[in-house]
Amino acid sequence: MKKFYSKNKLLIFLINSAIILLIISNTSAINQNTNIHSVNISKNNVTNIPKLAWYPKSHDFGFVQEGNIYKTVFEIWNNGTDIMEWSLQIRDNWVKVNPYSGFSSGEHDIINVSIDTTELNSGEYEGNVYIHSEGDYIYYTYFSITEAKLAFYPKYHDVGYIPKDENHTINFEIWNEGEGDLNWILHSNSDFISIIPSNGTSNNEHDIVNIALDPKNILSGKYNEKINITSDGGNDYLMINFTINNPPTIPNIDGKTKSKSGKEYLYKISSFDTEEDNISYFIDWGDDFKSNWSSFIPSGQIFNVTKIWNETGIYSIKVKAKDTYNSESNWAVLKVEVPTTNFLNNIFTKSILNIIKFFKNNLISKL
Repeated sequence: MKKFYSKNKLLIFLINSAIILLIISNTSAINQNTNIHSVNISKNNVTNIPKLAWYPKSHDFGFVQEGNIYKTVFEIWNNGTDIMEWSLQIRDNWVKVNPYSGFSSGEHDIINVSIDTTELNSGEYEGNVYIHSEGDYIYYTYFSITEAKLAFYPKYHDVGYIPKDENHTINFEIWNEGEGDLNWILHSNSDFISIIPSNGTSNNEHDIVNIALDPKNILSGKYNEKINITSDGGNDYLMINFTINNPPTIPNIDGKTKSKSGKEYLYKISSFDTEEDNISYFIDWGDDFKSNWSSFIPSGQIFNVTKIWNETGIYSIKVKAKDTYNSESNWAVLKVEVPTTNFLNNIFTKSILNIIKFFKNNLISKL
């Protein structure tokens, strides 16, 4: 009886252990299936979600005039995954967009926006572009119509060539062609341009604005500069075109520094131009005689000129060079000494020569 009980107890233990192992195995399989299914769901959620993005969020046209069309652009794209469909809606007939709809898988679509202020009254306006895609969003536009109207003259300045070592000043006029007061501000992005005054208020009077160009610290070459005009009567700009030109180098004067009066001497003059412009020379001989500007010759070519000093003294030859754009070099200076002739020495020398000649002739006749 005791043995039978022990066997039954062992059998029950084995059966319970088998049941427990079976339960654990089934639970593990269920968990594994659940985890796999969960991962698949997570992957599907990540890879199939488009996300709308657009930039900029708004545009402020500022002060505008009635009767004009103003334009800007913004971009729409899919910042998520898959393909995103989008469409635009406007509610104000003075706002136009193009295109109205599209699809994006990541590329940026350009949206053209324009406002037409024809027959709009003075005041502040907000024109909205509604974006429909994975929700509703708004691209904002702002502007104000004013009765003031910006006017200025001239619209551009073609200054031409400016020597690098010289400042240059130009001016223009700005005034209100509309009604009321016109508040204006001028700005340049270049630090070598100074504007005086840079802001003001005008009714109908013409304000004079001076613009100073200081080319000393900029490279030679062509420049197209904008003077931006911001006002409550509209925005515009003045264009200034000019070319910075380097003058030729200080000339080199090669020639005698001690001369005799009445004798002709050759002087060689040369200069170089960094832009390889042709060069002309002006000579001040220091004896109240000045030459005219010479004909232009290639940069670096020697210019030959002769001089006869008619009087004794010390003279300063001064030479300057200019290029074909009238940029002039600094003066080059060469001092020349024409010594005074000693009258007594000349008489003594002539006397000795005459004595030698006399004795020579007498000796020859006696022989």
